[in-house]
Amino acid sequence: MHAEEGQLLNFLIDSGLISRSQLDALYAGEDDRPLATILVERGLLSEDEVRRATATALGIPFIILSHDDIDPEALELIPEPLARNRNVIAYRTQDDAVQVALLDMQDLQAVEFLRPRMRVTPRLTNRDSLRRGLLLYQKQLKKKFGLAIARDVQAIVEPAPGASEELLRYSAERLPVVYVTDSLVRHALHQKASHVHLEWGEEGLTVRYRIAGVMHDAMLLPRHAAHPVLLRLKLLAGLILKSTEPQEGRFKLKIDDDVYSVRASTLPTITGEKIVLRIMSEQSRARGFTLESLGFHGMQLEYVHAALLKHKGLVLVAGPAGSGKTTTLYTLLDLLHNPHLSISTIEDSIEMRLPYAAQTAINPAIGLTPSMALRAALRLDPDVVVISELRDADTALLALQAANSGKLILAGINAGTAALAVETLAALAPRKLIAPSLLLVIAGRLVKKMCGTYRSSYKISRAESNLLEPYADFGRVLAALKDEKVIDKQLPWKEVLFESAEGCKECVGGYQGMLGIHEVMPVSAAIARLIEEGEPVEAVDEQARSEEVLTLVADGIFKAALHQTSLEEIVRVVAQD
Repeated sequence: MHAEEGQLLNFLIDSGLISRSQLDALYAGEDDRPLATILVERGLLSEDEVRRATATALGIPFIILSHDDIDPEALELIPEPLARNRNVIAYRTQDDAVQVALLDMQDLQAVEFLRPRMRVTPRLTNRDSLRRGLLLYQKQLKKKFGLAIARDVQAIVEPAPGASEELLRYSAERLPVVYVTDSLVRHALHQKASHVHLEWGEEGLTVRYRIAGVMHDAMLLPRHAAHPVLLRLKLLAGLILKSTEPQEGRFKLKIDDDVYSVRASTLPTITGEKIVLRIMSEQSRARGFTLESLGFHGMQLEYVHAALLKHKGLVLVAGPAGSGKTTTLYTLLDLLHNPHLSISTIEDSIEMRLPYAAQTAINPAIGLTPSMALRAALRLDPDVVVISELRDADTALLALQAANSGKLILAGINAGTAALAVETLAALAPRKLIAPSLLLVIAGRLVKKMCGTYRSSYKISRAESNLLEPYADFGRVLAALKDEKVIDKQLPWKEVLFESAEGCKECVGGYQGMLGIHEVMPVSAAIARLIEEGEPVEAVDEQARSEEVLTLVADGIFKAALHQTSLEEIVRVVAQD
């Protein structure tokens, strides 16, 4: 036991916060972990109570910091990575002393490098105070990033609206990559962003990040700095600099030990050209996905594998834009992928290069429509064809004819649920073709994944039950939880524990990353009959439920019970429909 733990223990006993009997029970198991950890885990004291008691025992202040209490110049005395990893920030300087706030006195040694030039006076604090300091680091970084770009481009004159392509290219080439791309992508990745949106406003170029599916303001670049930034991004992506048409291109960046693929898409708007960057790690993408990592489980996995073992038929992957359809299709294809199969893909945009697959990106500008590309691909004797999205009658008809004649077709479709996917397909092609060829429908959505550093448990409320009951059979969810040995077989529904998301230094609002929730509906003989007879969506949906298919919301509740996401997120999905 450290000396400070002995002081803390004596203080707790003297003050009556713990009794001698509790102390004996505390060390009965010869637990050699820190005293504070044991006290909190046993429920004897909260984290803040332990820190307050430690501060009093050691004779140092316990402080609560607001944003105004933190001096940005003092903050920079400790590098951000060190501050994050060791939970310590410098928040005030006075003469030759610096005041540092930390959660654990053991971390004071991390700032020993400050001592040769100033005295370090420690203060214990709480997690919210530390979080405010770490957020201030981000605000400083945004400010510095904007100033760095502005400083670097201040000598560049913004080309006139009628400037030639050559002049635009000359201006773009003069702007160093380090501030325009590397810094922007670094900052976006640090925030765990998947997309960067750059759009014109009255005051300049607004930069926003999509983090865990939600948009967040990042920074505002002044006009004289922003214009060359957009030119440089377009140049790197191989786009026409002087164009009034939507464009798409790609480039790669090496940052630290990873290579990132950046897809740049442009769209002319009334305020100016908007650019969106989609950032993907080549290293992560090379590792690929599994159905399990996407969130499939239990009977869902069995249904999918059974469908992929068939040599012919249609598998539909449904969902709105941004729901993970492309990732799911690539993962299904990866399960089928081997040198003994002939595979063709018809894609809106090729996200990943695959060996042993003939991949085609549609291009209506040169007449290469989805139906034309599919018709050409089918002449090449494929075993498997992947179509990124069925959206027109010609392509849907060709896909169903191919599925009936011995090809395995995997196709995306824009629909919210499995039953609605069938209805959407029926609007494009005859039901008599759909019923015998449709094997499986996978509907998916993305929800925010719980970070898990700080959580509080609770049981589902009556308000949440009332909102979710029309969309999910709680009994079926409970049965799935027991079948997959997530909970004890004797546990009643009212005792199932869920968790709420609480933010920490590593996440945004208690969430980090995305997770898929799915409805996997195998097309049984009963469902096929309903499809062919033109029965409404509700009838197909009811039949699927009777066959114990988990709905999207039910799967979401299942994953909330696994503490992978929250009921609040599932309610958000319901509200969107």
